[in-house]
Amino acid sequence: MKTGSSLVHLLLVMCVAAGVSRPAIHISRQDGRMTSGVQVHTNVSGTYQGHIARLNSNGSLDTNFNAGAGADGPVAALAVQTDGRILLGGAFATVNYVSRTNIARLNSNGSLDMDFDPGTGVSSDASSTVNSLVLQGDGKVVIGGVFSKVDDMPRNNIARLNANGSLDTGFVPNVGVAGAGLLAGVNALAIQSDDRIRIGGDFTSVAGSARTNIARLSAAGSVDMTFNPAAVADSAVSTVAVDNNGKILIGGFFSHVNGTARNYVARLDNAGGLDAGFDPGSGADDTVYVTALQADRKVLIGGSFTRFAGVSRPGIARLKGDVVLTIPELVNLVHSKRCFQCVFGHGERGELFLGTQGLADCGHLDSIASGCGRWHS
Repeated sequence: MKTGSSLVHLLLVMCVAAGVSRPAIHISRQDGRMTSGVQVHTNVSGTYQGHIARLNSNGSLDTNFNAGAGADGPVAALAVQTDGRILLGGAFATVNYVSRTNIARLNSNGSLDMDFDPGTGVSSDASSTVNSLVLQGDGKVVIGGVFSKVDDMPRNNIARLNANGSLDTGFVPNVGVAGAGLLAGVNALAIQSDDRIRIGGDFTSVAGSARTNIARLSAAGSVDMTFNPAAVADSAVSTVAVDNNGKILIGGFFSHVNGTARNYVARLDNAGGLDAGFDPGSGADDTVYVTALQADRKVLIGGSFTRFAGVSRPGIARLKGDVVLTIPELVNLVHSKRCFQCVFGHGERGELFLGTQGLADCGHLDSIASGCGRWHS
């Protein structure tokens, strides 16, 4: 899966790090440091940060990273480019007092990158948000969420921007949400090695073709008809991760996939069929919001569950799988309005970083900051 950045080795979702006053939605590892997007409020280690901060590897605040006033609303998605610049998506109107509606890019020092100009941005109505974004190898960025316009051009819940922030006018898949549920929109994106785009969320059509919560697009944005049109999750998909063999790990709110019982987590083959070889049994007892793929072929999931396959697993579980990755990679940018109990990401030496929300039992933690730690597998 392409991430657009070889510097990014870590993604944590909802990690309470270095005294963050509210849960962070994303933490992306950047050259040994961690950039954090905060959902609700703005203080890190007692310092005002405006929904965006960068931590040193020991969890302390990186005071060389200065975003000024930061974003004036939640940052729901982060990605770090190979040149160190940082893309932000979320539900904000300004970044450091400059108009940037729901999408912006920062320089590596935290200042607003004025070379990235999204025009009027991503829909300005109160319900609009960018929930997910993913970098392509050519520098373009695919964004997903809840919106109807980008730079005043019609775009329903998915769009692609050029490297300078302008709208890619040739990419018009449009994701329809008529009849969808409360989480209507695109919640998760992943790019395959062949540049095809996996999308997950709460939707009923893509580019006019019926698709229920799971779909695949060509690199140009058309619906990939080779991906099983009957691939269906019966409720919202919150996370999508693609392994090097093209298999698709999904998590979310669902209880059935392609008509077969799969409680909150499942895996599809490259063509969209249910992968019967990945059987989670009774599965999780509540929502899975985030997934990660270990180099040793195991699968990590995080969410609001307390048990998995009947065994106590408060917020995090590791499953056996046949995923093969040569190096740790950014898995998927994902946003949810509900809180995770425990989340994770890969470190540079193969260790796992965990973020918790006051849970007593969440694996073995070596504390490195308030609410965060390393879990040695």
